[in-house]
Amino acid sequence: MLEKELYATWSAINDEGRHGENLRILERLIDAEPRNADLQLLSARTLLAMDRNTDSLAAVRRAIAFGSDDPAVLVQAASMAFYAGDLTSAREAIESAKKIAPQRFALRKDLNELDRNVARRTRGTAMEARLVSTFELHPEQAGVAAELAQHFARNGQRYAAYHVIMRGLRYHPSDHSLRRLERRLSQAIPPDTRHAAHAWAHSDLPLSVDNANE
Repeated sequence: MLEKELYATWSAINDEGRHGENLRILERLIDAEPRNADLQLLSARTLLAMDRNTDSLAAVRRAIAFGSDDPAVLVQAASMAFYAGDLTSAREAIESAKKIAPQRFALRKDLNELDRNVARRTRGTAMEARLVSTFELHPEQAGVAAELAQHFARNGQRYAAYHVIMRGLRYHPSDHSLRRLERRLSQAIPPDTRHAAHAWAHSDLPLSVDNANE
């Protein structure tokens, strides 16, 4: 557990946006106590504020590894891993926290909510992988593009949905589901993205969800 004075100092410096100074302080402390999970977690928060997302996630993973006996650290680390998109690390932290959390654990509600959110996101990720694989293998198959485009649209991935719609219309220009989705999304898609989606749809390039996202 962090000393109140240390956390108060970190918080005050953080509020002033002096993240580099905070990081230098934390690096000295971590050199002395490299397995201190609280310090690793604070370092992760500082690095995230500096837009050093990869380094922040690495610190989160260290906090999970070193905080296996502290359910509060594990819940905070699980939350950060979840929002960073690392579902594997989030699940690891959640399961560890569930095993050791006391009956009247103060963060029980947060833990349960994270558990549900990670499970939901994991199911969605598995479904997306299945739909993308089917779409890549059989883009000409009726209904495949519409199902994947609807999945992307439900998750707020409008650009990816629009790309899939365009390729689906290449094979099924009269598909009512695709045309309905196109009308719904087209006004929210910038002209340059629409042009890129049209060009990609008539190429043989595979779908890259990262490149087709906002």
